[in-house]
Amino acid sequence: MPLPRIAVDNAAIVVKGAFNPAIFSPLWLQNVGLIGETEFEAAVLDGISRDFAIFSVDWLNLQVLPDSIQLRTEVAEETERMRDVAIGILRALPHTPLSALGINRIAHFDAENEERWHAIGDRLAPKKVWSSALKFPATRSVSIIGGRAGNYGGSVTVTVEPSTVIPYGVFVAINDHYDFTRVDDPPMSRADVTLPQNVEPRTGMASIAIEILNDRWSPSRAESDRIIQLVGESG
Repeated sequence: MPLPRIAVDNAAIVVKGAFNPAIFSPLWLQNVGLIGETEFEAAVLDGISRDFAIFSVDWLNLQVLPDSIQLRTEVAEETERMRDVAIGILRALPHTPLSALGINRIAHFDAENEERWHAIGDRLAPKKVWSSALKFPATRSVSIIGGRAGNYGGSVTVTVEPSTVIPYGVFVAINDHYDFTRVDDPPMSRADVTLPQNVEPRTGMASIAIEILNDRWSPSRAESDRIIQLVGESG
């Protein structure tokens, strides 16, 4: 079946580590060859300091904090280009300590009517167990974590909530998390799936992050499509 009608579709890459926000700017991106003159001239600065750097260059939004970089785009045709910018940043800063990487997606899709909207929530979070304690229980948020195939350590967390953007809409957030470890086998049971841990950033991880963005970008996008489709079909 096709994907449900998606009204808002954001892609993001989050890299956790130890960063100096003050070095990041549209000019720096241009100097390292990641954006062109036209994008540089159209850049919008929200602020750059030692504590944060927030700016946008047409199709790309960038936020840098001392412990993270987030690249985000709302333009579906530019998702791979955003990935290429992230790889370019990592190549330009090969010795920066890193701790984790997330290939993330946020979508709002139209459930079309109130009945199907509630049916999705009832399928993901059955209400019978709550009927003796609550009047008219409704789904506010559902979060599921699971493993994935492949040899990179980490997990996938899916959060489903009512959309605050469109009437009778469904919000789906997918965090495809990588901790820069390698595993011989995919998870064999629930006991093998762990919540993302806070670990100290370490050097030498940039090459692994680049490898993940090259190897896992297309599979991660395809898997997020399947998740959104699954949620849509649950109603």
